[in-house]
Amino acid sequence: MLLILSQRIDYKSEYKDVPFKLYHFPKSYRSQIKAGDKFIYYQGDRYKKENRYYYGCGIVGDIISSDDGRHYYAEIINGVKFPNKVPIYNPSGGFFESIGYENVREKPNPPWQRSIRKISDSAFKKILSFSKLDLSVQNLLLYSVAKESMTKYDKKLLIPLSAKLKESEAEYILEHAAEDEIENLLLQLDGSGSIEINRVLQKVRKASRKTITTLKEIYNYTCQICGSNHKEKYGVNVVEAHHIDYFADSLNNQPNNIVILCPTHHRLVHSGNATFIRPNCYFKYKNGYEEKLKINKHL
Repeated sequence: MLLILSQRIDYKSEYKDVPFKLYHFPKSYRSQIKAGDKFIYYQGDRYKKENRYYYGCGIVGDIISSDDGRHYYAEIINGVKFPNKVPIYNPSGGFFESIGYENVREKPNPPWQRSIRKISDSAFKKILSFSKLDLSVQNLLLYSVAKESMTKYDKKLLIPLSAKLKESEAEYILEHAAEDEIENLLLQLDGSGSIEINRVLQKVRKASRKTITTLKEIYNYTCQICGSNHKEKYGVNVVEAHHIDYFADSLNNQPNNIVILCPTHHRLVHSGNATFIRPNCYFKYKNGYEEKLKINKHL
C-alpha cells in the first residue's frame, strides 16, 4: 500500500518521532499501516501554507506497541530525504494527492487532517518525479521490498525513548547522553537515515553498560528485593537493571537511580506501578503493598 505519513520537521511535534528512523502514531491509525507499505513524508500546517510540503520517502518496517497499547511505533527502512521540498500543488492544477484520487477515496481533495492516508500510485510517482531524487533511488523505493527481519542491533536502535518497553530489551542505548546531546544527535540525521548517530550510539551504548555491569558485580548478580541469585544456582546471570525514575523521562543513568532486580521483581515493579520511596528505600505498589530492599549498598 502507498501512504502519506504526516511528520513535522520544521517545528516541534507532540509525538516522539525520529524522522527517517521511527514513526510514532496513535492506536486509531493501527489498521491503516503495515510493514512493507511505502510512503512519502508530508509536513502540514493549517496556518502557514509555506509549511505544507512533501520532503522524503521510505518503507515501513516492524511496528511495535507501547506498553499501554495506546500508541505504536513504526521503524523506517530506506528512509531518504528529498533534495528539495515538493509543494502540495500540482503545476497542472489542483493538488498532487488529487491525482488518481478515485482509486483511494471518494473526494478529490485529500483529508489533510489525517496523519496517515492512502495515496494513488500515479500521485505517488508524480510527487517523486518533482522531488529531484535520482531515478535509481526512486526505483529502489518503488520496486524494493521491505526487509522481513532487521538485524538484532538495528532493531534495538529503533526502540523509542518513550516506548517504555522492557528495559532489558532496550539495553539503555542512550544512557549517559544529556537531553541536549540527544537533540543534537537527532538533528544529525542525514537524508539516508544512516547517520553519524549510529556511530555515536555505539559509543554511548558501550559506555552505558559499564554502570549497570558494575552494579551487577557489586551485588554479585543478586536481586536487591528478594536476594535470589540465579547465577550461583543455575550458572546464568539474569538480573536486570531497573531505573527508579524512568530513563525515558529523566535521562538519569547515575547509580543512585538504578536498582538491580531479578526478572520477576522487575516485571512486578513495572506491572504494579510501584513507586520507589526514599530515603527508606522501599517500593510501594499501586495496591498499597510495600516491599523494602533487603540488599542495598549504593542508594
